[in-house]
Amino acid sequence: MKKRAAGWYRRIKIRDKLFVFLSLIMAISFLFVYSGVQYAFHVYDEQIFRKSSEVLRMSSERIEDELKKIEDVSYEIITDEQIQRILSMQNRDDTYDQYQMKQELWDQLAEYAGDEEYIDSIHLIDARGSEYSAGSSSSDLLKQEQEEVFKRAKAKNGRNLWMTLGGSDPVLISARQIRSYHQLSLNGLGMVLIQVNVKQMIRDLPKDWGDSVGDIMIADQGGNLVYSAHASVLAPEAAKETLKHPGYDLIKKNGKRYFISFLQSSYQNWSYYNVIPFDQMFEKISFMKTVIGTCFLLFFCVVLLFGRKIANSITEPIEQLVSAMKSVQDGGIEAGVSLSLPEHTQDEAGMLNRHFTVMMKRINELMEENVEKQLIIKETELKALQAQINPHFLYNTLESINWLAKANQQKQISKMVEALGFLLRNSIHMKKDTVTIQEEADIVLHYMTIQRFRFEERLNFTLDIDEEVKHCLIPKLTLQPLAENAIQYALEPFTRPCAIRLQAKKTTDCVCITVEDNGPGMDERMLETSGGRGIGLWNIRERIRLTFGEPYGLRIQSEQGKGTRIVITIPCRNEVV
Repeated sequence: MKKRAAGWYRRIKIRDKLFVFLSLIMAISFLFVYSGVQYAFHVYDEQIFRKSSEVLRMSSERIEDELKKIEDVSYEIITDEQIQRILSMQNRDDTYDQYQMKQELWDQLAEYAGDEEYIDSIHLIDARGSEYSAGSSSSDLLKQEQEEVFKRAKAKNGRNLWMTLGGSDPVLISARQIRSYHQLSLNGLGMVLIQVNVKQMIRDLPKDWGDSVGDIMIADQGGNLVYSAHASVLAPEAAKETLKHPGYDLIKKNGKRYFISFLQSSYQNWSYYNVIPFDQMFEKISFMKTVIGTCFLLFFCVVLLFGRKIANSITEPIEQLVSAMKSVQDGGIEAGVSLSLPEHTQDEAGMLNRHFTVMMKRINELMEENVEKQLIIKETELKALQAQINPHFLYNTLESINWLAKANQQKQISKMVEALGFLLRNSIHMKKDTVTIQEEADIVLHYMTIQRFRFEERLNFTLDIDEEVKHCLIPKLTLQPLAENAIQYALEPFTRPCAIRLQAKKTTDCVCITVEDNGPGMDERMLETSGGRGIGLWNIRERIRLTFGEPYGLRIQSEQGKGTRIVITIPCRNEVV
């Protein structure tokens, strides 16, 4: 099957191949685009999920802030001096005093009940069982389960206790035992119960959080429902089983999908759930997905319809170009240069036709230039061979002069010839770019041997190289030009003796080489304008930097009338990195 398809593809015309290829490319492109859009929607969905979780976190923080305020109110009540005093004096028999204290107690509770908007009612039960209440409403569940509340609150020893009473429509209360702090006796004086309006607290959450605020469900540490607007959708136990870790998930209940965010709060270890109907949350996004998918399919069909026409418009000038190429193949380069192709189209195919004509003309020109260049190269090679001198002829000639000088007892001439031959060999043989400091010093010594015969006692040259740096590498012909400079500028212009010293020693992390003389030196203006003594020093400096890197190089120290000192710094290496 694969071979049959490949054979069919090879047999069809190029316009049909192009149509098939365009159709395949468009199909793949649309597939990638649609996948990208789907991925973008998926990322957007994830953002909505995260926003819902973030909204749940902010909602829980807002609710807990209000609960902490109510907890602070209960603490203020049990530590209120007036309430402590009234409850401590309940055993008096004076009826008028008892009435007056009750009235004061009601007034205090009414004042505390008005401090917080989410307090439904405040109930204070003294040690004798008398109840004092203040607030807008009160639940009968408080009376029904008062004994259980007292028992659990007493076990807290004065700390706050949050309890939920009831089942499907629970009531949240804050319970705290009132204990006497007079002389730290801590005797029980009664109990304060605060009924909290959780529904109003949920309704007052900010409206600008958008659709991500669904129906909040709260459960305490024991799994008891604190608040729920959708208790039938998911019970706290089922929610914990579905969402075992804080986060979000989709569940299906009674044929409907719900998006649930879950958060475990560190305050009282309560669990917060945000329940949002999925269709309500993603209705617009689902509609957009359908619209975009339909548009993609329609556009793909339109592209297929116009694909054939586009393929024809592209292949027509290409077929003309193929015909022109066949003409070039049959008639040679001259036929391509003189060939006239249609230029009515301004697209890439028309440009290809025009560029083909230009290319053929250029190829013809390059062929003619290549013939000329080959002739010039051969002529240059011939001249180079004619001008080449055999170095061995020079060495043999110097050896003959040296032998003749020795035969005639001319020791000075013999030494000069030997030194010259050594310098010539090292100058011509450039197989190595670097040599050791010892080898470079030998070149300087042979150069100085020749110069001593010229200047005699006027030249005082000393060489001082530490043993540990002799095998360190240095660019070839670095020191000899410096010695030559010292002779040229410090010795030749004057008749007095000149001391030239070459020293190499190892410092902390590099090798320091100095070439110094006691000649006339240079002033600051000359150093700034010329940078030293010509391009020779610049050449040496650049070769050192290219070989070893930027930190190394050459610097000049000179003072008028006190001589010149050239300092070279190189790394102590036995091989170039």
